Amino acid sequence: MTDSRAAAEAWLAAEPDADMREELAALLQGPADDLNARFTGRLQFGTAGLRGAVGAGPQRMNRLVVQQAAAGLVDYLLANVPSAAEQGVIIGYDARRKSDVFALDTARVCAARGVKAMLFPHVVPTPVLAWNVTEVNAAAGVMVTASHNPPADNGYKVYLGTGSQIVPPADTDISACIDRVDPCSVLLADADDPLIVRLGDAEVEAYLASVPAVRLRPDVPGVPVAYTAMHGVGGATALAALTRSIRIIVAINPAGLAPELAAHQAETLERVAPGRVAINLVAGGGPEGRYGTPPLGHDDRYAQLAHLARVVRERFTGPFYLGGASEAALALAVDQAQAYLMWGEPPERIAERIAAM
Repeated sequence: MTDSRAAAEAWLAAEPDADMREELAALLQGPADDLNARFTGRLQFGTAGLRGAVGAGPQRMNRLVVQQAAAGLVDYLLANVPSAAEQGVIIGYDARRKSDVFALDTARVCAARGVKAMLFPHVVPTPVLAWNVTEVNAAAGVMVTASHNPPADNGYKVYLGTGSQIVPPADTDISACIDRVDPCSVLLADADDPLIVRLGDAEVEAYLASVPAVRLRPDVPGVPVAYTAMHGVGGATALAALTRSIRIIVAINPAGLAPELAAHQAETLERVAPGRVAINLVAGGGPEGRYGTPPLGHDDRYAQLAHLARVVRERFTGPFYLGGASEAALALAVDQAQAYLMWGEPPERIAERIAAM
């Protein structure tokens, strides 16, 4: 038996996620070169932490790799920060695949090693996490995110007690601690361990309250700003930081947005701007390839939109807006929308539409 095969079988025995076990089983049945490539070495930890595609084995981002990294980080902190156990580690995450699970596993590793973990219970932008490291006097911060990397990736950023990203030689020292941890046997505390503290909205609100202080010349009038969120989680906080009273209507189209990510965005928007957010459900097809997805027929687009609406509704309590004159649009509006939109139509046509609804 080759070393790679033995390592893969040990990994398979320890792997907690069914999708990763299926991937490992396929690798074990496939070409030896593929297995060797996946099980030779591990993702390297550097000043940017860890980044890679989500997948099985030590060369991908998965729960065992994250548990190993968390254990190595905690061991480093306990050896170098005298009050690390009491100060703890603050942990945030974005909306990428498995980010929430990676964050919880990090908290469970901390608690199992006797270190307090402060866990955001919802997605947050990276600056909110980094800013709060010093605000809560944490020994370190962990942000589960891959920033601008491709959607299939995930990552693991580490901030030390200064709130800044790690720099040499801390990166190599932490990496050495990670090397000493067996990824297949990391101890995890229970998810409700008393050392795991769930944070609330206070930390986000404190960050938002600090935002105006970055204006060096508050006497100078503001300027228009164009903002694009990376993977969707910064938009809600940016809107909340820049506005305090205007109502926000967000258009979502299922062709360009996964339902789970849309639900995260809507939930976060509603949390940071309560009572001010509505969602406009859009089923428009647009040009072929516009969102990197194959074009769908009219009824299929509305079926896709109905699925997205149901998923978002599990997390979002604000109103849905919807327009459209087709039977599919009218049926979805009756089922899901609180406001029906019409654009510049003659009064008699509007009356007919209202009667039909």
